[in-house]
Amino acid sequence: MKKVPYILVAILLFLLFVNFTSADVKKAVVYCPDNNDPLNVRDGVGGKLLTALSCNTEVKVLDQNAGSNSSCSKWYKIEYGSGSVGYACGDYLRVIEEVKLTGSDNIYIKENYDNPLSSDGFMACYEDTTDVSLRKSPGGTSTGNKVSCGEKVKINSVSEGSGTCGYYYNITDSKGNSGYVCGYYVNTTKLSTTATNYYNNNESLEEYYSTLRSKGFPDSYLPYLAEIHARHPNWVFNAETINLDFNDIVLNENAYGRSLLQGVSFSQNYYSMDINTYDILNDTFRYYPTEIGWYDASSEAVAYYLDPRTYLNEKYIFAFESLNFNSSHTKEIIEKILSSQTFWPTVYKNFEGSVYEDIITATKEVDISSIHIASRIKQEITGISTTDPRLGGEFTYNNQTYSNYYNFFNIKVYGDNKIVNGMIYAMENDWSTPFKAIYGGANFISEEYVKVNQDTMYYQKFDVSTSNGHYDHQYMQNLAAAIQETNTTYNTYVNNLNDYLDTAIVFTIPVYQNMSAYAVVSPSIGNPNNYLKEIKINDKVINNFAYDEYSYEITVSYNTTSINIGATPINNKATIKGSGVVPITNEETTITLSVTSESGRTRNYVINVLRDKNEEENTVEIEYILNNIGIKYNDNYIYGISENTDIKSLIENVSKVNNYASATVKDKDNNIKTSGTFKTGDKVIINNSKDEEQFTILIYGDINGDGAINKDDCLAILRHLNGYTTLTDVYGVSADANKDGKIDKDDCLAILRHLNGYTDLNK
Repeated sequence: MKKVPYILVAILLFLLFVNFTSADVKKAVVYCPDNNDPLNVRDGVGGKLLTALSCNTEVKVLDQNAGSNSSCSKWYKIEYGSGSVGYACGDYLRVIEEVKLTGSDNIYIKENYDNPLSSDGFMACYEDTTDVSLRKSPGGTSTGNKVSCGEKVKINSVSEGSGTCGYYYNITDSKGNSGYVCGYYVNTTKLSTTATNYYNNNESLEEYYSTLRSKGFPDSYLPYLAEIHARHPNWVFNAETINLDFNDIVLNENAYGRSLLQGVSFSQNYYSMDINTYDILNDTFRYYPTEIGWYDASSEAVAYYLDPRTYLNEKYIFAFESLNFNSSHTKEIIEKILSSQTFWPTVYKNFEGSVYEDIITATKEVDISSIHIASRIKQEITGISTTDPRLGGEFTYNNQTYSNYYNFFNIKVYGDNKIVNGMIYAMENDWSTPFKAIYGGANFISEEYVKVNQDTMYYQKFDVSTSNGHYDHQYMQNLAAAIQETNTTYNTYVNNLNDYLDTAIVFTIPVYQNMSAYAVVSPSIGNPNNYLKEIKINDKVINNFAYDEYSYEITVSYNTTSINIGATPINNKATIKGSGVVPITNEETTITLSVTSESGRTRNYVINVLRDKNEEENTVEIEYILNNIGIKYNDNYIYGISENTDIKSLIENVSKVNNYASATVKDKDNNIKTSGTFKTGDKVIINNSKDEEQFTILIYGDINGDGAINKDDCLAILRHLNGYTTLTDVYGVSADANKDGKIDKDDCLAILRHLNGYTDLNK
């Protein structure tokens, strides 16, 4: 290729190219990938601190290329608050338009649950997302087959059970396998034969439905309550109308850090795909910074656990039982709940009595359920060591060591120093004996929750029933906590208080505004990522591809009869339909690539293929393209590129020169780049539909190829001069910063002059 002179028009085009995006004002949110530390905002790049912004704070981005320094390679100029302007590190800001949530993500969409299922019911997961075994008989051995969360099933028959599983369904799953599962794991509005026999021989089903409607229950609640009523006619169900929109509650309960799930127990489809939690391109979920191993829940999972209909079977309905003191709860029952925690003899070795006696005494005095308090203690401190500060062990606060304080409820245990925070609270309240800690914790729950209308396990998780605001006053972040504690409570009743289950137990069940017509289905299991990493047409990456852009248009020769479409998903468990050799028979052909995640959600990418008989006439030479995009180049390099030059702008400028022209940018490791800025060593492939040529990006002074010119590059020159390393290829050319044909200390001086604004190495 001939070298061409750099003319004035090219200079003007280049200046326009460099500043292409700086005028656009975009919205962004503060991004917290590693912890909840606020983002510092300064009066200039690396300047004086103005303020700090918390995670998820929304700002306006005035300039995405405001500068760089040793602490941050890309500073943004932002507007925050009521028009205040400052500078913040772009690594911790995410432009909102880059995050495009659609119905294909694991988010709650009401309309998805406004139509009935085309089956008898679905598998419901509660305390974890482990597959449920199909059994040869009720409670019998496994058939070798399993069913998963959210899977549709057909109910063949019902068999009564005993103990902690009151009845079993014989089901057929979506693969045609049949067997028995505990009835609590099937969410269905189909009444069992036990229930239909009850209403045939006792009261009228329609009359009972009328009774429930008069109490304020919507029709979607009725079959669930009718099934339970047939099995426990003395139980009382009261509706509590909550004047909040269900969709708004989901949105608020899905706020970052408010609803978490433990990673070892739940499938990835239950995790949020929010920018603070999930890196789509790297298919990586991040745990919540202060709770290692716990992940933000998806809005679909939040909706599932929020939906009261999820709890409407004879086991999990106890999430709605009143938490006031019940005299039928005895020391012996409490002992059966907590005896598996073997640390209690050590905790009480210097004290009279036992944890079981102390719970009964304390809960009676403060009027709260003894079983609830025992279940809460079991939930909060199972598995901890006898030396743990919460059991009286040592902890350090203000450089002093303390011990013999107790906190069995994890009250105030949160933040970076969460255990110490909880122990400070215990010290401040003189929880210096096990009884004081039990009494204090029980009284805390009674005063702070039960007596302000958060008087069920459900309401202690979901702060929707109080009159002084909502959402923030929850006892636990664990989204499944109410379910998990209910399991302990129900099993305790079945094994120790079976007669109590025949009494008139009262359940207060919330009803929200604008709920879906049918219950929210248990989310399916598997990885939710259904994005593409790349699309190739005849082995060439499609122009301007981005994982979150779903519509493309390409032009092919008029004589083209087929094209070969290749597509690669980000997650290798996702499946793709529509790729391969596709016939092109019309002047316009629409091709849809359908990507289905492991969890079963589908996302579509649409390619519109145009045939053009004038292709030969309209194709331009690559040299012409290069001469009209405002860059300097020679046979090997594109140069004259400044720091922070936007990749997307170059790609767009190439396409503007000619409809058949395209540019692909790759990093030094051959990974495709569609956004961000150029670095020394990046590759640019220019294609005019007939030919293509590759050039290497050369940024004088960016010797280590990180895209920035700083003192580290000067150090690279010195290491080269002293024989510690050898700069070769484009990096050696970049090191000749003053362009005198050799690498020496004068090049280091040129870099320092650049950093201090005396010159620009790339102009």
